[in-house]
Amino acid sequence: MPFKYIFYGNEEIWVGSKNLIIVAKIPQNQGEAVTQIPANKVCVYDPAARVWGFYPGEDSFKTGKFDVIFETEDHQLDFSEIDSRDLNPDNFIPTVKQKRDIIPRQGY
Repeated sequence: MPFKYIFYGNEEIWVGSKNLIIVAKIPQNQGEAVTQIPANKVCVYDPAARVWGFYPGEDSFKTGKFDVIFETEDHQLDFSEIDSRDLNPDNFIPTVKQKRDIIPRQGY
């Protein structure tokens, strides 16, 4: 599965494909061009919705919060803020908050 989207902020790297998001902690200023991330330190998130991209705001690089564009079941694009509170690979569930419902939908 090809990964198309990438975001780095607040010492976290987020990489996304159309149906999966992975995140890992990468401290800055390690002095190396290549950083190895052990597999047991990588968090995987299946959002159960198609991912169309990452959309960082002006303070995203400091806070680590940014918007993810999802496609809903009724084929609308949905902007939701995503944030990692606890990078625990065994039980990783990020905080996802819908920005707003532009066109109110019935039954969703």
